[in-house]
Amino acid sequence: MKKIFYLNIVFILLFSYAAVYSQQPAKGLYEQGLEAFKSKNYGSAELIFRKVIDNDDQYKDSAWYYMAISIFYQKKYKSAVFELNRFLLICSSAELCNKSRFWIAECYYYQNDYNTAVEEYKRFISSNKTLYPEFTKEAYMKIGKCYFIQNRNAEAINEWNSALKYTKIKTEIEELYLQIAGAYYSDKNYQTAIQTLDRSINSRDILIRSNSLLLQGKIYYEQNNYNSALNAFNRITKDPLNEESYIAAFYYKALCFEALKDTNNAVVNYDNFIKSSTGGNNYYEARYRKALLIRETDKDEALNEMKKIYEETNNTELKQKVIIDLALFEYENGNKQNAINYLEKISIQLNDSNKETYIKLGEVYMMIKEFSPAEKIFTDILEKHRFDKDADRYQFLLALVFLNKGDYARAAQNFEKIKQLNPFSIYINEAVFFTASAEIENKNYSKAAALLIQYLSIRNIENRMDAIKLQHLAYIKLDDKPKADAALSLLIKSYIRNNDLSENIYNHIMFLRKRKASSLYYENLLLSTYPRSSYTAYIYKDRAETAFSSGNYRTAEQHYTSYLNITGNNSDPEAFVKKAEAIYAQKNYEKAIYYLQNEKLTVYNADAFYSILRILAKSFYHIDDFDKSYEYYLQIRDQNLSEEDNFFLLDIYIRKKLLTKALELLPLLEKNREYYPESLYLIGMYHKSYNEYEDAFKYFDLIQDKYPQSIYTDMAVYESAEIDYQSSNFDEASAKIEQIKNSRIKTKGEILLSLIYLKTDRLKEASVLADRNINSFIKFPECEILLKALVEYSYSKKNSAMLLRYSSFLVKNFPDNSAFTDYYKAKYYYDVKNFQKSYTFYLKLSNSDNQYRNESFYFLGQISIYTFHKNQQAIEMYKKVTAESNELYMKSRINLAMLYYESGKNEESMSILNQLRALDKSIKYQKQAENLYEQYAFDVQN
Repeated sequence: MKKIFYLNIVFILLFSYAAVYSQQPAKGLYEQGLEAFKSKNYGSAELIFRKVIDNDDQYKDSAWYYMAISIFYQKKYKSAVFELNRFLLICSSAELCNKSRFWIAECYYYQNDYNTAVEEYKRFISSNKTLYPEFTKEAYMKIGKCYFIQNRNAEAINEWNSALKYTKIKTEIEELYLQIAGAYYSDKNYQTAIQTLDRSINSRDILIRSNSLLLQGKIYYEQNNYNSALNAFNRITKDPLNEESYIAAFYYKALCFEALKDTNNAVVNYDNFIKSSTGGNNYYEARYRKALLIRETDKDEALNEMKKIYEETNNTELKQKVIIDLALFEYENGNKQNAINYLEKISIQLNDSNKETYIKLGEVYMMIKEFSPAEKIFTDILEKHRFDKDADRYQFLLALVFLNKGDYARAAQNFEKIKQLNPFSIYINEAVFFTASAEIENKNYSKAAALLIQYLSIRNIENRMDAIKLQHLAYIKLDDKPKADAALSLLIKSYIRNNDLSENIYNHIMFLRKRKASSLYYENLLLSTYPRSSYTAYIYKDRAETAFSSGNYRTAEQHYTSYLNITGNNSDPEAFVKKAEAIYAQKNYEKAIYYLQNEKLTVYNADAFYSILRILAKSFYHIDDFDKSYEYYLQIRDQNLSEEDNFFLLDIYIRKKLLTKALELLPLLEKNREYYPESLYLIGMYHKSYNEYEDAFKYFDLIQDKYPQSIYTDMAVYESAEIDYQSSNFDEASAKIEQIKNSRIKTKGEILLSLIYLKTDRLKEASVLADRNINSFIKFPECEILLKALVEYSYSKKNSAMLLRYSSFLVKNFPDNSAFTDYYKAKYYYDVKNFQKSYTFYLKLSNSDNQYRNESFYFLGQISIYTFHKNQQAIEMYKKVTAESNELYMKSRINLAMLYYESGKNEESMSILNQLRALDKSIKYQKQAENLYEQYAFDVQN
């Protein structure tokens, strides 16, 4: 908007002053300066205008004015002020004098000299309020900005309201209302700020709208209305014009999610802000807050990030916060010496001159149980600030040090001193609470419980909720269920809405389970109230493991998912693997693969690593991707494989034709009654596929000998029978089929038996067996072979009823065989001289792409000549016969030669016969061609 304002001013000046002077001698030079000014070539404009000024003619005033503004646009504000002030001494144009005042104010504004700028803007407004509304509006806006920068928000609002009177441009009005709302926000007048934003939040200008939504979201955040804040931030769209507000929204969304205890979404939005930000406002604060959030799920990353922030940031206050948190972090991770090193580092920087941070340092020393430096800090503060109004607080902190050291006598003395310093101190009562806390720490639960009863009987205490929490813990330790129940009920009734009671609820659940009492109510309360708590995660994991051990894998998967969503994969590799096993156990193999390949662990232990490889190998095996399965098995082959793994590998070796490797695994499966017979079967089938029948019989017989009750015995008998059938040992095959007991395999055997009947010319038996069992047979792919054989056999025996019946069965259950059945129908009707029907079926075959098409053209030609006497039609059919079938092709060429001759096309006939005469491959058709050539006297014609 500022650019638009300046351009407007420039063009007003250009057109107003360029028209004033006409044919004077310096006009060309002056206009050259204006052209450079208009082109924003301000350095050149300045030089040209200086030359015009040196001429000292009628252009001098205007040139001096433009020269000063050219200097302003070069950001040489001090020089611009100097030239504008000099100009005011000689200026003869009232208009230019007045406007120069405005530019002097602008120079001070851009030098951040806000007080002088305000004085100059006001001097300009007082004399030119109505003369130059564009300048006046800008002056009011800038005064408002000066006041806003100086935190004089009420005065800023007044100035911006004045600016509103001088514009009718919608976007300028909306921007002013946005600035007014921002001033109300700075004064924490949130309701008025929200009302003011109504005038800008739906602006068509994307930048104004985005900044309004950002401000609205920040206000809702300050009012703890986090969902409304998120709605506002989510309405900010991504656009190059509002990139800054779009990026800032990530930071504030993260704050909202953090306040809502939605850690995952908070971390995601902090990440988005950090990636998008270039180190500006809140960049290090966002990194710091993210590190605090992930400290439970990824301790190493959080610790490393804290260290980087400390090294990189120049914000002293943030540095102090970070180093104290680093100390606590190290302490929690069992690195007490590292914690002490951090605290000593900050101790060098701090002293009682920075009293609050110094006190914080003492408190942290106390937290990590380093009581000597804590005692020194609080003693030092007391000596130097004994007459402060907060001296009772310092005395209290020193007493806590002695209390935690177990020096109860000195703690009591210091608590007594609090009364001397301030008889009405809040710390007098709080001493009882902290004494009770110390007793809990020392496992004196009865004494702690008595002190807490005393403390809770006092009015206006600071730590009432924490006291009840400790009381609840004490009663659990004392195994007093009624009192523990009562304490937890009071906590839930009074504090559950805005406080974290997850630890107490979880401890109560464990307490009830230990006593064999129902804990379901408290479990559901914990899950619904604190869905992101680490204690909630423990319940999900416990439920997951219970479901997994009982074989309820779907429920186990759901609970593991909930658990890992809270804790993260890396916190518990075992649970990550168990979830994958639960998915695998449900036979959701593709889902298991997707899960393991897309939600990977980044930190493995050896067991998890090999378990993941094994699940991937097995899952790929089950979806028939044997190459992938083999890849993963290769990575774990040096580890102890289960019998299931060895069986899968054996099968893969067989599929990859690595029989020697498969045979090496066979002894490892010999004691397994499930995998060993199937392995023998697979090896037998491998030999069968290569027609190595003796080897196949060896493995099939071994199954029958060792595992007569196995399903693979019947499968082996069937495969042996099929080998006998293929070897034409029909009696042996029939005898083996009789041995099969399994009903399903028996049905396959009867299909094979039907084929044997056909091979041995026992059509009636084959037909009876097929008709009786057709509904069972059609469930097997082998039935297709049988039905095709029955169709062929019916044709060979010229049994039309059977041919039609089995053709119908075949096409109905195996539709891809329609060409096959049409072919045998066409042949049958041709053989029985029903040429009309034969022609119909051959014509149908000729109109589709199938293996019988070439033959169909030949017979269509034959029928066309000898039945329909349509020679031209026959010619067209014979021409379509190709050399795919050499015999039919030769016959078709002979017939074509004769038909061409009969129709007077001697050249076509002679050409075909010459082609046939030149053949070496077929003496028969070469001879026929020679005979026809002589008969037609083609040699005489030549």
